[in-house]
Amino acid sequence: MMNLVYSQYLFDDFGEHLCFAQIVVVYLLNINRLESLIRKHGWSNTYFSSQFGKSRSWISDMKHGVGLPDENTLQAIADKLDTTVDYLTDKTDKKEKPPGLLRRPS
Repeated sequence: MMNLVYSQYLFDDFGEHLCFAQIVVVYLLNINRLESLIRKHGWSNTYFSSQFGKSRSWISDMKHGVGLPDENTLQAIADKLDTTVDYLTDKTDKKEKPPGLLRRPS
């Protein structure tokens, strides 16, 4: 997953620089899928959040667009739940990782 950043300088009719605008496009996480996988592992949302050093309300906050994970955290979430980023972001309905992407026991 990649965040796309669009940047643009805005100018008035006389060529004077007004401001710099930056828009970040974020792929949204399917919270229902996330919570379902957390329950499937027998964990609570609070326990799962603590595994990432987040507050107990992290999952609830994400439902409101607050505290959405960055690219690296989203990959770590997918790894922890034995799934893919594509599944968590609704790009596929295949829940399981392909065999070549399964975690190796540490």
